[in-house]
Amino acid sequence: STFDDGISFESGAIVQTTSGAITLNGTTASATGDDGITISDAGTTVTAASGSISFTGVASSGDGVDILADAVVSSTGTATIMINGTSTAMTETGVKLRGANTQITSVDGNITITGTDNNTVGVFITTGVEISSTGTGASAASITITGNGAAGIDIISAGTSITSVDGNILLNGTGNTFEGIVISDATISSTGTTSDAATITLDSTSTANDAVLLRNGSTVTSVAGNIQITGDSSTATDDGIELEAGSTVSSTGSGVVVANITLMGTGGTNNDGIHVDGSITSVNGNIQLTGVTSDVDGDDGIDLDAGLIESTGTGTILLTGNGRVNGI
Repeated sequence: STFDDGISFESGAIVQTTSGAITLNGTTASATGDDGITISDAGTTVTAASGSISFTGVASSGDGVDILADAVVSSTGTATIMINGTSTAMTETGVKLRGANTQITSVDGNITITGTDNNTVGVFITTGVEISSTGTGASAASITITGNGAAGIDIISAGTSITSVDGNILLNGTGNTFEGIVISDATISSTGTTSDAATITLDSTSTANDAVLLRNGSTVTSVAGNIQITGDSSTATDDGIELEAGSTVSSTGSGVVVANITLMGTGGTNNDGIHVDGSITSVNGNIQLTGVTSDVDGDDGIDLDAGLIESTGTGTILLTGNGRVNGI
């Protein structure tokens, strides 16, 4: 398409299959903010049971893929969900997901979301979107989100959530101007209680800002699946990992299987490997932080600045800092 969205489903449109593949390839060269693919409005659904769902959207002035306003993309069985969006717009995103009842959900088919926009945000998730894996056991759907752009991945606003029982959650963000991963007021959670429980991994790099930033009321929490957060801002002028006041990373498990928490941060010029104003808490899971400032003008390896690191049960706490000013 030259003047409108490449593909647009709205007003309760339904596309579904039992075992076949659903493939959407949308491209627009519009200069007026149109999207490669738009899926919008309550009742609009794209669903499959055992086939696959694939979106590939490309836009020059709008979002590569925009799913909004209560629309639902779902796999009710083993069907995989792949959403890939690319934009070159100055004010839009590679993939944008928004709206309080907008859902991307799967039982056993993996969810993969990839967004690229070197001018703004690779993947932008906001205003109450729910991304969920509801399956149990080894076959449960994993959730993988990869964002590349000026900012890699932004997940913001209360009610916005990424949740899984047993399928692993991986966020991989790269920012060339801003943060690699930002979570603000939103929740990332693993609710499984067995050895199959979903792990949560945040892996991010920024060449100009914090690699991983948790701010405001953001929460990363798990019962039994390990949490690992890695942030590398070694070529930037900011922290590898920053937890602002009001943010929480927590392990809540007290049973046979519990979540361990591991943070590994590398900071850049005049900043810290890991900077904690928020809280890192556990019951019986171990907490391990390793912070490094690689630059000759770096600051502290780990800076606990009015923050809290606490184990209320049998969990151990290990902090290792290597800084240019202070280790810890």
